Amino acid sequence: MATNIPLREIYFPRSDDNHLEKFSLVWLGANADVQKNQEMKRKLRTTINHCKEFDDADECKNYIEQTSKDDRLVLLISNQLARQIVPSIHQLRQVLGIYINSEDKNNDEKWSREFPKLKGVNVEFNELISQINEDHSNQKKMEEPLWINMFTTIDDAGKSTTGINGQFVFSQLLIDCLLRLKYNEMDKNELLSCFEKECKGNQLELDRLHKFQKEYSRDKVLWWYTCDSFFYKTLNAALRKQNIHMMFLYRSFIIDMYHQLEHYQSKSPVRVYRYQLMSIDELSSLQKSIGQFVSVNSFLSTTNQREIAEFYMGDRTQQVDLERVLFEIIADPKVVMTKPFADISTLSHFADESEVLFMLGSIFRINSIIRDDEQVWVIEMSLCGDDEHSLKHVLGDMKQKIGAGETTLCTLGKVLWTMGKFDLAKKYYTRCVKELSHNDPLLLIAYDDLANIATQQNQYEESIQWSQNLAELKERMLSNDVVKTRETIISIHFGGLKATLTIFSLNGYVLNKLLDF
Repeated sequence: MATNIPLREIYFPRSDDNHLEKFSLVWLGANADVQKNQEMKRKLRTTINHCKEFDDADECKNYIEQTSKDDRLVLLISNQLARQIVPSIHQLRQVLGIYINSEDKNNDEKWSREFPKLKGVNVEFNELISQINEDHSNQKKMEEPLWINMFTTIDDAGKSTTGINGQFVFSQLLIDCLLRLKYNEMDKNELLSCFEKECKGNQLELDRLHKFQKEYSRDKVLWWYTCDSFFYKTLNAALRKQNIHMMFLYRSFIIDMYHQLEHYQSKSPVRVYRYQLMSIDELSSLQKSIGQFVSVNSFLSTTNQREIAEFYMGDRTQQVDLERVLFEIIADPKVVMTKPFADISTLSHFADESEVLFMLGSIFRINSIIRDDEQVWVIEMSLCGDDEHSLKHVLGDMKQKIGAGETTLCTLGKVLWTMGKFDLAKKYYTRCVKELSHNDPLLLIAYDDLANIATQQNQYEESIQWSQNLAELKERMLSNDVVKTRETIISIHFGGLKATLTIFSLNGYVLNKLLDF
């Protein structure tokens, strides 16, 4: 779970290693045999696609420390370097498990016993790979972060766009904007290109990607989401990291998922469960928010069978500095307006998990948090509708500021601008400009907003350039309007008054747009 991460981390992921998935393999002290290395790496990537290699322990340590706490790293280390690095990185939240490729198994096993995250010490590399594969199939279920934003009615809770409530409102506006924004094949192709780049050298994932391209259909979107493929891993990582551009490219599939959940919306109230590992700080944040609202910035997977959720809790002795949490969620379809939920068992790749899936951005109220006899924290939450009194007012005000009407790239740019994400806002305004015809009235808005954003960034030369583009567009559109008006006057003698008034009405739309500026 993650809460209230600094916005610079959320919206501007590290560019030096901006991979698309949550799990990564870090390999320190690879074999000197290049050909053998490549074969080992190929086998490792069949389990965890993203693999980062290091020869220097200090460089590796720095990389691990700079990785987000919401990512998960599996470490494979040669025994020559293991004692040097393990003690200093073992306690880090992002470190999920450590495996040692050892030349002296008995000796390494002795000192490694004091480090619970050290999962395996093996001489044979293939044995290590088998153990990593087996462990990862369980870990990826247990370690799926729950990325949430909080909304509090407390007066001093941070009402700015970068405060607690600001992040909550922004996430709701962003989701609403993406669901209403039209998509095109160019965006889908860009997304698939990102996948191909991410999977380069991993033939297994490339084969899955090609199968996806060939066989995907809207009515199968939930099947693809629930099967263990790049689709699930990259979409969830994008949502949890709030990688806005990947969310933008993914929006057609997000819309498909929304329509499927809406179509299969549960008809009666349900009580569902989800198991989660949390740090003490994460749990404390929720404890301070009893009676308040949280929104989940991903699709929320739950089960209607408590025993299935409890099965994934695992052995408490294997969990370092983490608390076991069981979410118990009460959901009544009567409150659903824009965020559907559905039992997707018949649509899922794993039909036996009795999965109930909640729409991205679903809002819940925290009712209570107690610790049971098994030392598991039970958090009871209730699904809320968008028209909850305190939420409706805030979201309504923000939507009014953004503007009503058709959702365009300018709308997305306006959302990001409102949140102070100037560079990201300019990216989508500029993309909008490139996609519009040279006389499209929407350019009036795009040029004007781009000029204002540049001014706010003290980029005055850029602001002047956008203002000049705006002035030239106004002049061009006014000139065209005069020509059309002359043609209209002539047409009175031939086409009749009714036709003339219709053309004047069309011209008036353009003139009104110009008068707004």
